[in-house]
Amino acid sequence: MRHRTFIWFGLIAAIVLGVLWDFYPLANSEDRLRLVRANGSNFSSQDLPLTRTEQSVFANAKVIHRRYQFEGHRVFVTLVDGTENRHAVHDPGYCFQGAGWKVVDQTTITVPGGRAKRFKAVRKTETMVVMYWFSDGCKRHASFPRYWWQTTLRRITLGRSGPEPVLVVLQAPNEKADWPILIPKMIDALSL
Repeated sequence: MRHRTFIWFGLIAAIVLGVLWDFYPLANSEDRLRLVRANGSNFSSQDLPLTRTEQSVFANAKVIHRRYQFEGHRVFVTLVDGTENRHAVHDPGYCFQGAGWKVVDQTTITVPGGRAKRFKAVRKTETMVVMYWFSDGCKRHASFPRYWWQTTLRRITLGRSGPEPVLVVLQAPNEKADWPILIPKMIDALSL
């Protein structure tokens, strides 16, 4: 009997704490997203509107969606802050597969401050190179379990465990860029 009481007490406490955490406003990464540069000496960009589907998926999330011309390469950049909608942050490979692309040639690459995932997506005669990582402004990683742990810990500690990780997605259609050289330049120039 004592064991059941303890379980019920724990369940009620978890529910109450969950409700309280939902009402505690956490600082988002909006200030960091504002620092992402749109233009510079060797690049320019154009903000892109979100499709209806993207608007639905990214509801309440802070999103930057731009097309950059960076040192002669066309790169689409999407940044997602999921502070107010964690469901908006998901593996880009799933989106590509859902849109009819075949994801091939997945690998992990080193970027300044950590690691990123890189894959190629192929559909008919089109090819897209996609790279993504999570960034807290200094450290970068491409692990979704680590992202979920960071955001859960952040909610439990009411934001004291650190800043919200932002999902950074780069897409380059039919590009033959030297990514190991280009990515560090982009991270530095755009403040990714």
